[in-house]
Amino acid sequence: QLAFTKHGSTPADPAARRVEQHPQDVPGTAPPEPHPARRTLLVIEADVRPEVQQEIAAGRYPRKDYFELARALQADIIDWPSTQDTTISRLLARLAGKSVAQAWLAFHLRKRYDSIYTDSERLGIPLALLLKLTRSRKRHIMLTHLLSPWKKRVWFRWGHIHSHIDAILCHATQQRQMMIEQIKIPAGKIVLIPYQADEHFWQLTEKAPNSSSSSSAISTSGFR
Repeated sequence: QLAFTKHGSTPADPAARRVEQHPQDVPGTAPPEPHPARRTLLVIEADVRPEVQQEIAAGRYPRKDYFELARALQADIIDWPSTQDTTISRLLARLAGKSVAQAWLAFHLRKRYDSIYTDSERLGIPLALLLKLTRSRKRHIMLTHLLSPWKKRVWFRWGHIHSHIDAILCHATQQRQMMIEQIKIPAGKIVLIPYQADEHFWQLTEKAPNSSSSSSAISTSGFR
């Protein structure tokens, strides 16, 4: 099970939520290898609630990718509640949205970490822009879902903010092709990965009533 604590937080010095490891049997997981220091920051566009781990361990909820990343990398997390840590982040969240506030917090904490992972373009675009405007170099990996809208493409096509993104992860071949051909992002920066699914949760556990031994079933899961 994972729990969260704050570390080093003061009004002028926001801190990410630290993931603390507690041994517990969760299907499909293994204890992480010893890690000398927390050098990865995960910026997650969600309310990361540690109590969900109890539901996962009980088999009532699928595993979440950010819990698995935090466990494997021994990483810290900035999520929606983190935007309430400072006056500036609260103001940004109110005026520009939580994603911009999270990006600012990640930028503010960048010197503590070797790598920053943003789990959507709504987080990655403002962070890359801050890094570019300040000429800051920091390893930045961004997961993208949909870069087709012009209001997103313009930052790459004309702002060239991908100069401050080391790798762009995407789930769809059409999105990858669009990024290469239309936005002109170097193909070497784009990594196509399948959308994850918890194979331990999404499985048939018993035969449906009145079904024959020759019948089959199809189970699908995904996102909008």
